[in-house]
Amino acid sequence: MRPVQLDLEGFTVFRELVSIDFRDTEYFALTGPTGVGKSSILDAICFALYGQVPRWEDARTRGEYALLPSANRGWIQLLFDVGGERYLVVRELRRSKAGVKTTSRLEKLVDPIAGVDGETIPVEHDSGVTPAIERVVGLEFSHFTTCVLLP
Repeated sequence: MRPVQLDLEGFTVFRELVSIDFRDTEYFALTGPTGVGKSSILDAICFALYGQVPRWEDARTRGEYALLPSANRGWIQLLFDVGGERYLVVRELRRSKAGVKTTSRLEKLVDPIAGVDGETIPVEHDSGVTPAIERVVGLEFSHFTTCVLLP
């Protein structure tokens, strides 16, 4: 799995829209003072893919940790490549009186060169997104977080 572009808003510490383009990046390092969101960027990639983050152990409160405390809505969009194919996963969080609800979708782009503007084929929605990601990426959450994203 190779990230192409990460967009997020209302996620953890990111109040405003943040876009990170990885297209021309072979290697990168996240640097900066404590509290600026370095770990949150890695959390966003993991949450986009799997709907959870390794340091958020309690499954009942994952949405509460993900959504910026002052926001009623947040979202993460990750464009990524696997084996010559390009995919887009989107997870949206909405706060209500009952808590934070997450909706998800995974799409396969028909023309990988076209990026987010290309035609898409819906792959899965909501509860089926994480299992579909596991099939596409070839790693379950526990393997991804021990082999790719080290907590």
